[in-house]
Amino acid sequence: MNKQKTVKTGIVWSFIEGFGIKIISTLVFFILAKLLGATHFGLVAIATAFIDFGNVLVEQGMVAALVQKEKLERAHLDTAFWINIGLGASVFAILCLSAPFIADIYKEPSLTPVLQTSGLVFLIGPSGLVQVAQLTREMNFKLIARIRIVGLLAAAVVSLTMAFMGYGVWALVFQKLVFMGLSTVLFWFWTKWIPRLSFSIDHFRELFPFSYKMMINNFLTYFSRNSIELLIGFFHGTEAVGIYSFCYKVFQSTIETANTSVNKVMLPLFSSVQDDKAQLTKYFYKAIESSFTLLLPVLALIVFLSPEAILYFFNATWAESADLLKLVSIGGTIYMIYYYTNTLWISTGRPDLVVRFTLINVVINLALLAAVSKLPLIYVGYISIVRSLLLLPVAYVLSLKTAPISIQGSLQHLSRPFWMGGVTFLILAISSAVIPVLSPEWIWFAIQGVIWSITVFVALYFLLPSVLTPVFNSVSRVYLRVSGSRKV
Repeated sequence: MNKQKTVKTGIVWSFIEGFGIKIISTLVFFILAKLLGATHFGLVAIATAFIDFGNVLVEQGMVAALVQKEKLERAHLDTAFWINIGLGASVFAILCLSAPFIADIYKEPSLTPVLQTSGLVFLIGPSGLVQVAQLTREMNFKLIARIRIVGLLAAAVVSLTMAFMGYGVWALVFQKLVFMGLSTVLFWFWTKWIPRLSFSIDHFRELFPFSYKMMINNFLTYFSRNSIELLIGFFHGTEAVGIYSFCYKVFQSTIETANTSVNKVMLPLFSSVQDDKAQLTKYFYKAIESSFTLLLPVLALIVFLSPEAILYFFNATWAESADLLKLVSIGGTIYMIYYYTNTLWISTGRPDLVVRFTLINVVINLALLAAVSKLPLIYVGYISIVRSLLLLPVAYVLSLKTAPISIQGSLQHLSRPFWMGGVTFLILAISSAVIPVLSPEWIWFAIQGVIWSITVFVALYFLLPSVLTPVFNSVSRVYLRVSGSRKV
């Protein structure tokens, strides 16, 4: 299979994984949000912030180092595996001992058992990291997609059952544990790779120069992302954390559906052409164009339908999240313009650029958060926009060290997605303002959904017909097969 076909297949299956997982997890998330409320989500959000810190220590950039390594030997895999196992057990022990002190800081006694139980991921997840790295190197996203979707479905069944039975916050805790546990078992089963009882300090030294830079970056990224939940929890309490995490989760699902599917393929692809600046630039612009084609129409839905949707699908405890969600989404959309610079730097062997950018990001983020820490929660949404605007030029200036990309070049390649998004925004703004909310309300949502779908399809047909070409070809093939079978 040639590289172009491999890339196309990888994108398709990576999209299936990203889209399938996000559709399932988003539906489950919405159901759990309606059943559990903001306080339960706030507890898990705080616990997750500490779990993520431990994950940085455990993973330490080894997966990216294994994927990026040009000549990978069996000893590299064995060494990485045992390092991950040892660190996972150590972090689990530390978390169990420190959980009561963390709960005291947040004045939430129930946080102690939540942290200790959630920490079981450190005994499960590290054993499957090498297998994931191997499949990623092979661009076997089809198998990754199948395994993770199966794990997600099992976790959904468990969490929803527990929520309906009244287990509260534990439904969220065991959702993560079941997903991690089953996925890890399936990765072991399908990859057939068994680690040897060996450790090579020389092979560790070969991986470490890349992995430690990635670990530093991951630490900085951690503080950039999780400092918000930690500070909100400290100043405003667990319910406020739940509201913010709800908004972040909704838009993050949109981002990951539109971008992570492409991003997973871009890392090995960028790595394979890292010495060809023209190809790097071409693939970079194509990646952001593909992402914005998916992202902007969904952003229109969030902006114009979220207030009614939140009140209809959830309860009054989530009402405050409507305006915050709009602001977080706008800030996130600006961030998407430089989303792939991180992947570009890693794939070209410049993790030092990732570290520099993330350090700047942390400083800006903490400064902005400190400025609004005692103000109403809505101000967190405003600073997400300011942060994205400040970081946009920084990302592109640093990227000049790897490829001749620019903000102007990116905006030129985004002209058609912007036109498509503009049309969608205009039509949805008119329809949501002109058509009154009906009773029952699901009829109004159905009408808006039909209008949105038609608008997106027509805009794609006239502005980005290449996106629809594979769809038309697939439909044509199915039609010809059906017609042929009928004639026989």
